Amino acid sequence: MKIIRTNRAMRTALGQNGIPEISELSLEGANIFQDIISEGILTENGCLLLKKNISLCNGVKINDFPDLTGYECYINKINVDDYLPTVDPKELLQYSILLVRLLEEQLVKVDEKVKIVIGFQADDVITSSVRFHKVRSKESWLAADIEKYDECILVAEIN
Repeated sequence: MKIIRTNRAMRTALGQNGIPEISELSLEGANIFQDIISEGILTENGCLLLKKNISLCNGVKINDFPDLTGYECYINKINVDDYLPTVDPKELLQYSILLVRLLEEQLVKVDEKVKIVIGFQADDVITSSVRFHKVRSKESWLAADIEKYDECILVAEIN
């Protein structure tokens, strides 16, 4: 995983919690995401899509979005806090990074340049989401200036 951008809020969160090594997280943690990861990634209509999430998004069509990146990010969004029994901010961030690493193992197989985005929040609401999309010219999920986001943002690139 090559981290290419973080905003100030994420650098502060990482400074408090540090980026954990995968060995520091239990195998149980990896098992939490097994149902998502095990079904794999499908290439369809020029998009990389989590097979598990396609069935959860019935009725959602590519034409509902302004571009393919928006469609991918909608389908490929994983709410990490939905998979954890607690909402400890440190654990949530650690497991979000673990999920990025697990997705990376799958995404390196598709031979495409991909961005994975973590959006993390630990103020009034403690939540974290991970999503990914192919890198396309003239398309972006995030604004160019990620400092404008209140939530913590980390962007990693694969391939």
